[in-house]
Formats: sequence, structure tokens, C-alpha cells
Amino acid sequence: MFLAQKLFSPYGRLSRGGYWLWAILFLTVLSVVPMLIDYLLQVQYTDSVWPSMFDFSASNVYYWLSTWPLFALSIKRFHDLGLTGWWSTVMLPQFFLSAELFEFGRYIATAIGNWVYLGTIWLLAIFILGIMLAFARGNLGKNQYGQDPLEKS
Repeated sequence: MFLAQKLFSPYGRLSRGGYWLWAILFLTVLSVVPMLIDYLLQVQYTDSVWPSMFDFSASNVYYWLSTWPLFALSIKRFHDLGLTGWWSTVMLPQFFLSAELFEFGRYIATAIGNWVYLGTIWLLAIFILGIMLAFARGNLGKNQYGQDPLEKS
């Protein structure tokens, strides 16, 4: 129950250390296994270097299955900072965008110049929020989202 609650529930708080632990686990250790499976099965990507979001591969299955847990972890981390989990929605599009969509967006941006500025502002916001999640100290003691995850019960 503890693992399912940590990974799938958006309720509660998550400390910096817990966030780093889960992020490293998801983004490095667990992502190696699907890439190994793709390599062993000799999966051919349309881009030939990196899987597109439309290729059927173990990497993409992992990518889509890990989207919600990573999103839930960021919600809990925002809760630890005393902020609403809705801030995670600013970062949500990064879970769904892949290289070919950025490439498509670049062609659109040449036709509509203002989108470049909006995209830059959005990427800057994601960068700042990512720095906050990774390095900012959470609220000491209990806050409206629950007990301090570092407090001993």
C-alpha cells in the first residue's frame, strides 16, 4: 500500500530527498530497462536515434505509464512547499511533448512569431518550477496538505 500511495496518490507531501530519490529512480534506473528491452528486440525508431511518441516500443510504454506517477510526485512536492498542486499543470505539457512536436512547433513559430516568445516563457517557467521542486526547502511542520514528511511521528 505504501508504494502505491507514494506513486499514484496526489495527496500529502514529499520532501526534497524523497523527490530526488523517486525522480532518479524513475528517470534513470527504471528507464534503462525499457531501453534495454528495445535494444534486445532491435526496435527500429522512425527517427532512428530516439523513440517518437508514436513508435510502439518498451520505452514508450514505460514513458506513458510513468507519466501519472511523476505528475503525482510533483503535486506532493508542491504541497510540501505550501503551494497548490495545480502548479504542476504548468509542467504537464512536457510529459506529452516529444521531439517531433517541438520540430512541428518550430515550423508553426516561423509563421506566427509570437509563439516563440510564449514557448520561451513557458520553458523558463518550467525551469524555475523544476529548480523549486528540486532545491527549495519544504514548509516546516504541518501545513494545509499534511504533516511534515521529515517529522518523526
